[in-house]
Amino acid sequence: MRKIYRILPALLLFSFNAKAQAPKIIPVVVHILHEYGPENINDLQVRDAINVLNEDFGGRNADTSIVIAPYKPLIANCNIQFRLATKDPNGNCTNGIEHIYTHNTAYGDDAAKISQWPRDRYLNIWVVKTVNPGNNEGLAGFAYEPSLVTGPDYNKDGIMINNAFFGSIGTASVSTRHVITHLAGHYLGLLHPDGGNACMDGDGIADTPPTSMNPPRPCNPTPPNFPEWRICDTSVIENVQNFMLSSYCSVMFTPGQATFMNQTLTTSVASRDNLCTASNLTLTGTDSATYSNLPLCKPVADFFANKYYLCEGGVISFTDVSWCGTASSRSWTFSNGTPSTSTAINPTVQFNTWGWQQVSLTVSNSTGSDTKTVNNYIFVSPPWYDYWATFTEDLEASTFDNTWIKENMENTGSTWQRTNNAGVSGTHSILLNDMGEDEGLRDVMISPSVDLSTCSNMSLNFKYACASSTSNSNLMTEMLKVYASTNCGATWMLRKVVQGTTLINNGMSTGLFVPGNTSTWTTCNVALNAGDMQANVRFRFEFTAGGASNSIYIDDINLSGTLGVNEYVNDPFHMSVFPNPSAQQNIHVNYFLPKESCVEFAVKDILGRAVFLSGKIKQSAGENNFMIPEGDWMHSGIFFIEVKDGEATEVRKLVIGN
Repeated sequence: MRKIYRILPALLLFSFNAKAQAPKIIPVVVHILHEYGPENINDLQVRDAINVLNEDFGGRNADTSIVIAPYKPLIANCNIQFRLATKDPNGNCTNGIEHIYTHNTAYGDDAAKISQWPRDRYLNIWVVKTVNPGNNEGLAGFAYEPSLVTGPDYNKDGIMINNAFFGSIGTASVSTRHVITHLAGHYLGLLHPDGGNACMDGDGIADTPPTSMNPPRPCNPTPPNFPEWRICDTSVIENVQNFMLSSYCSVMFTPGQATFMNQTLTTSVASRDNLCTASNLTLTGTDSATYSNLPLCKPVADFFANKYYLCEGGVISFTDVSWCGTASSRSWTFSNGTPSTSTAINPTVQFNTWGWQQVSLTVSNSTGSDTKTVNNYIFVSPPWYDYWATFTEDLEASTFDNTWIKENMENTGSTWQRTNNAGVSGTHSILLNDMGEDEGLRDVMISPSVDLSTCSNMSLNFKYACASSTSNSNLMTEMLKVYASTNCGATWMLRKVVQGTTLINNGMSTGLFVPGNTSTWTTCNVALNAGDMQANVRFRFEFTAGGASNSIYIDDINLSGTLGVNEYVNDPFHMSVFPNPSAQQNIHVNYFLPKESCVEFAVKDILGRAVFLSGKIKQSAGENNFMIPEGDWMHSGIFFIEVKDGEATEVRKLVIGN
């Protein structure tokens, strides 16, 4: 105890001076990195976290009541206040909170510190789904002392924190709310009182004696001498309740720590001395005059859907997650939707027209409006299938771009594409060039639909060739997942995972990898479940970039198995179309009629609009042929040929190229 009370008079003097001085204000921007999951926390939780910071730094947090008697006089008011910025780096109105869609939310390391605002003007805080610097998963967060983010490491400055530890409401909890305070202490230069070597080090501050946290200390030591908190020096009670210890009974800063953090804000190291200046407070809109009458900003439109693929006639729920300024009104439009417009916050819409659908949202308040429009946002599958039973894609035909769906979720330069520079049995394959892309970036391709309803024991197999840009196997974290869907892609069921060195079957390549002979390719077999044998099945190939990705090629995608006896249950006319693909020429339709009938032929484009109608034609029973003549509608694209006789309908896809 002597060590603590010997410095007590000076500490009380500091406390008096702190109360007499105006608080130092630190402008804050919070970047919420998300994939439209619960990690996309709302602004109320952000403001709650800032309130927690200010209570803790002011020594006003309610749980200081648990501080043991010897340390109660040392509960510090740090005289530091945090305020969300009201002006962004360009002087535009902001509420100090950004919501950013990015895969980086699952890779909360230094590389995830995107959209950094100038660190001499703002404290940057990134809120993510997972914190894992150096693949050290499970951390609540991390921050560096100013001396560690100088020079070229300036872009590491700021706080990274898991959303579950940011604030006390929403996805966070009261029991974990002080984590942000601990990290802000590091940002202002504080070390752990247990140091890097337990009792041998400490943090260099007189009123936080060296402390050992190994083994962990109980939060309720035995009074009056508290022997459980006397490990390093039995004559000194350690400050186990200090914010800078990794303990859930951490509830206070000491005056010595408060002095240290205030001094940090006067040094040029990592530009900390500019944060609290009057000019910077005006520049960031955190001055008291601005804060006494907070501005209302124009909203930024944003939304997401609970699914992005569905069968014709399916229903989708949309959620408005617009940010910045609070919207007072909103206007939705949905192409081919029922309803086609809405002013609801979170509308539900039915789509009865197959093909790609556009969604748009405009949000407004008294200061302005913003619109987000996404073309090809929702894909509605038609009620028919593209292939029946067996399916082969060798990529030698040029139908890949027209029949497969590609997702480049963050609009980067890389996406799945057909290439002619490598192949197994030919010269073509599917290429994804992920060289230089961030770890965790995902790219997806989705197959045409296949009718497997009359099949059993089906399996999917394909060949792949993949390389890395590193020889370090620990960085070969690439992953390929294969999914199946029986409801038009509304939900996906995982069927295969190939990852790491198994996926990297060609080791390191110093340049962009291109497969050579057939020995560079590996066959992957995907077992399908009995439940996958449905009438409208699609397959999803999802590649996740690793720590040093290069390129991956896929070729010879095949479905094989046992065909059922009722092969034509969904093929009433046993219809075939040729040539298909066609080069803008006469199209022949062969079909079988069980009896004499009047049939009609129609050609529809991908939006379901009829571009050719034959009218009713009387045909005899048996094999028949109909020629669809050339017409102005013939141009490169996907069309659908429909045959019906009043009792049944059958549809086949037609691909027209140049």
